[in-house]
Amino acid sequence: MKTQLSRPLVSLALPLLLLIVSVATSPRMAFAQTPGNCQQGVAENDLDLSDVFARVFNTGSLFFGNSTVFGDGYYVPKATSRSPLFAAGIWIGGTVNGEIRVAGARYERFEFWPGPLDAGATLPDPNDCSPFDRIYVVSTLDVDEYEATGTATPDLADWPVGLGAPTVDINGDPVIPVSRDQVVDLAAGERPVIYGSQTSFWVMNDVGNIHIETGSNPLGVEVQVSAFEIADASAPSFFQGTFYRYMVINRSNETIDNAFVTFFTDPDLGDAADDYIGSDPSRSMSFAYNASNTDATYGTPPPAVGFDLLSGAASAAYFCNSCPEPGTTDPRTKEEYYNMMQGLWKDGVPLTEGGSGYMTGGAVTPWAFSGDPEAQAFWSMVNSDGAGTALPPNDQRVLISTPSFSLAPGDTTIVDVAILFALGSDYLNSVTQLKGASDVVQARYDAGTLFDTVEPNIPDPPTEAPDLLSPDDGAVFESGDVMFSWTAVANVDFYALQISTTPGFESPLASTTTGTSILISPDDLPQDHADPFYWRVKGVNSGGEGPYSAVRTFTYYIFVPDWAGQGDGIVEISYPGIPDVCDGAPADPGCQMWGGNTVWRDGNANDDYYVAAGGGAGDLLRISRYIEAASPDDFEIRFTAAGGLAVYGFAGFEITSVPFELWNIGETPDDPADDVRMIPFLNNNDTILIDWENEFTGVDPADGVTPITDWVYFLAPDRPNGYDLFEQAAIGFGGAGAVYDPASDGDTQIDQDPFTGDDCSTQGAYVDYCYQNQEFVNNGGGTSSLIYPIGRTVYADLAGDGTTPPEGTVIRFITTKDLVVANEPDSPDGLPQEYM
Repeated sequence: MKTQLSRPLVSLALPLLLLIVSVATSPRMAFAQTPGNCQQGVAENDLDLSDVFARVFNTGSLFFGNSTVFGDGYYVPKATSRSPLFAAGIWIGGTVNGEIRVAGARYERFEFWPGPLDAGATLPDPNDCSPFDRIYVVSTLDVDEYEATGTATPDLADWPVGLGAPTVDINGDPVIPVSRDQVVDLAAGERPVIYGSQTSFWVMNDVGNIHIETGSNPLGVEVQVSAFEIADASAPSFFQGTFYRYMVINRSNETIDNAFVTFFTDPDLGDAADDYIGSDPSRSMSFAYNASNTDATYGTPPPAVGFDLLSGAASAAYFCNSCPEPGTTDPRTKEEYYNMMQGLWKDGVPLTEGGSGYMTGGAVTPWAFSGDPEAQAFWSMVNSDGAGTALPPNDQRVLISTPSFSLAPGDTTIVDVAILFALGSDYLNSVTQLKGASDVVQARYDAGTLFDTVEPNIPDPPTEAPDLLSPDDGAVFESGDVMFSWTAVANVDFYALQISTTPGFESPLASTTTGTSILISPDDLPQDHADPFYWRVKGVNSGGEGPYSAVRTFTYYIFVPDWAGQGDGIVEISYPGIPDVCDGAPADPGCQMWGGNTVWRDGNANDDYYVAAGGGAGDLLRISRYIEAASPDDFEIRFTAAGGLAVYGFAGFEITSVPFELWNIGETPDDPADDVRMIPFLNNNDTILIDWENEFTGVDPADGVTPITDWVYFLAPDRPNGYDLFEQAAIGFGGAGAVYDPASDGDTQIDQDPFTGDDCSTQGAYVDYCYQNQEFVNNGGGTSSLIYPIGRTVYADLAGDGTTPPEGTVIRFITTKDLVVANEPDSPDGLPQEYM
């Protein structure tokens, strides 16, 4: 049973249909709170005493912010540096005299700022919130150290009683603050209230500046946050979880009606592309798990991660970056945010059971994928139709929301959340174990003891180093996997193997295993390294890391990766009349940055453009991966005077003009007879343009190239003249600046998935949504839902002038051309040592 620690929340059932809103923008009301001119907070701190590392921020975001934007803000088990979460955060929404107001964000343009609010939801200083830009973390160990030595950590000494940080006096009674700048009086016997073993505290508000992300007026709320860990290795449900209390205070003079607090998460369970999600209404929990029994990061079996609204939830919704239906993608307005907080799709359509949950004709439900995965129950992603049909995995975002409530001026509501982690006997049993962990945590919460102080119970780290067994020191390999093995040592949960190209182990390849051996594929090693590799092993447990073994070396001669056809995916760029390519790795910074032949530059006099993948140089593998899926066909981007039309096909289907054409040029690149024009789908990344020409400005390559375009996807037409029909339909809807409606564009053709033989799950826009799925799966590309043959392609503008490549520029993606290599005279057996 869920309990609510604050004032009761009203039922969601009655107002649900009344709160569905359109996407029309509400007028700005005269009584809206006046936003300040504060800068976004930059404070951060870490919870790290249990078996979880969690970085927290005071922007409304968790685990994602500042430089922590690569899935490196939440690790569990802590020492593995493996993450089940990319980002999370809090959304708050409601109506004030009928006006929708929301404070929420996903990955940028956060809508909370540091510090408290005064009466009337005014800021202490409308122009500067930085005096409150701090996150405090204290542990029982900090208090013990102070008791023993009189030395206090800075956070312990400055514990902000005046901001609401829980504190007790020498008699154990709560300390009532008398001033905002009041801190704990340690000498008088006052002590912080430590929830669990380590507690973090901060204060934020939604009035500090304008709400750019949602376009909303501020609600006028102050949020006091306590986050904590329980460092008890004997209780894994707690030891591998983190816990959060949000105290939401209405500091405005207006009642917030029909209010919701929503916990947003982007779960990337190791590898982000193979996740499933689900929910459990009986436990007020949403969760993520792997779509198969092996994850590229977590290995076999993979765990599950859950988001448990301990104080009670009424809905669990989801959306995703690349969902095909317009109503199921990332929200961008306050209306869309508010709809999703109610368990609806962003366009106000209710979730319905079956399939993806969008307009399926099934029963209306506020709980997405609520069937039990291990039982293969409907409606779950492993059984989407009641007949056992599994959905393709995806990179989803998950929401879990409180019931609707009202918050009068001065009132407070409390929302308590747990993030839980469990590892079962296989990927589905991990969900079952996660539900068991939820029951254990909920029982302690319902008993009122979850927030009790817990002295750390953490094992001592291993003290011995393993002895290395194989391969022999100095071993040389030319083919096959390599088995690394070592002796067992005591008091170890798992072993960490490091492989590096340098003796100092800078940026090593890291792998972990619970056993004493691990098999490494040559595909996992740097592909152009002819010098020795260095490797070592250490034992790790939840208490820390043991010493490293001695270091050994081995050499593996690998030079031509086999990602695409018989070689790396090659990109040839020709400029009008100048077929120049980037042969070798000259002083040209672009050739060096992008890896020589991996991407060839154009031949224009300014060396202006490079082709890259969406995330930069490290993402060039993505281009190779999706070229591989489409092999043996080759592809071209042609910059022409006419250009063409495209749609933001992973968001609102807005139509835009683009200065290029996309072509599949078949297996005979120089024969135009087999060329097929592709349909461009664009990823908006929060920016919608009516015309792409000359709109994107980059930076100097020395500072890291910034793309001049966002992601461009090549989608195959479902018939020979598919692009022409798509363009005609787009013009009929109004052309660039209008919205394309796949449901009414005249495309009624039903395509079959060549991988499964079933109807494609997505139809419309004259796109073959099941394009070459068999080849894609065979080449390791994933599942039949991933339809784009090339992937995320952008152009980097090295000159920084924002100009589009000129007419006549052609970029050719070649799927079967070998890299050119040189045989160095000192290499064994004439093996190549470097790219040309």
